[in-house]
Amino acid sequence: MLLTVILLSSAIMGAAALAGLLIIYNSRNVADVVSSGQAIFAADAGLECALYNSVQSPGTAEDCGQPPASRVRFSNGAEFETQTDTVGSTTTIHSTGHSNNAARSFEASYVQI
Repeated sequence: MLLTVILLSSAIMGAAALAGLLIIYNSRNVADVVSSGQAIFAADAGLECALYNSVQSPGTAEDCGQPPASRVRFSNGAEFETQTDTVGSTTTIHSTGHSNNAARSFEASYVQI
């Protein structure tokens, strides 16, 4: 009877430890989803900012950084970095958003006519 009690309590304790480990992993995944969303929106904001800067006259869009390379940080901790390259009449803008351990990127190319 003592052996049965020890085996059952060991099995219950093992199951509880496994459940706790799974809860920890799932809570980390939820935090990563939030960071990923923040990084996507930061990258999108960087792309929009760089596109706006490219059509405005120099010095009129100082709020969101200046090309060719700029880095802007938001109040939620997310940030974006943009890189603008022009080859001939083709301009390529690469924007990378960062939040905690997540990084997401957007790229846009256009030809000036």
